[in-house]
Amino acid sequence: MERFRLNKIGVIRNGIFARPSAYGNAAYLQSRHFGEYGKIERPIVSNVEVNPTIQKHLLEKGDVLVATKGTNNIAAVFDGSFLAVASTSLFVIRIMVPNILPEFLALSFNSPLGQKRLQKLAVGSKIVSIPKTLLATMEFNFPDLNDQKRILEIDKLSRKEKELRTQIADLRRSFVERQVARLIR
Repeated sequence: MERFRLNKIGVIRNGIFARPSAYGNAAYLQSRHFGEYGKIERPIVSNVEVNPTIQKHLLEKGDVLVATKGTNNIAAVFDGSFLAVASTSLFVIRIMVPNILPEFLALSFNSPLGQKRLQKLAVGSKIVSIPKTLLATMEFNFPDLNDQKRILEIDKLSRKEKELRTQIADLRRSFVERQVARLIR
């Protein structure tokens, strides 16, 4: 297992400010587009027009987006399935080291320990934010590539188990309610 400082494994960029356009052909991603577990939820309206300035800020597949303003500091991995730029409330981390999976880095940010560490970096009184300089100093442990894949698979199965347990509880509750309603008619 190796320990890396964030600024040693990739490039950290700020999101950009972009004005909405009726002729937009790229999405303007914000933290509100992140669902549970850091999944980017669709549909997202394409409301930014790609021009030379926007072009150099387009996200690439595997970019890790970290929400750094406010108290919900979730991370997500961009899948590259549509044109998009990150808003100013996000930092974009483009991993440059081949043996680190973007999904594993996002999972590390989204873990309870990662969230605590992000919250400790936050500054400000009304609206807290995480400065890029402090984010760059965060350190993470990275197991070898195969172990990262195994951990991601275990996490995926754990989330699926949680989802199935919720469905079972809903079905059980619905069944009991129907039985009670049938009996008290």
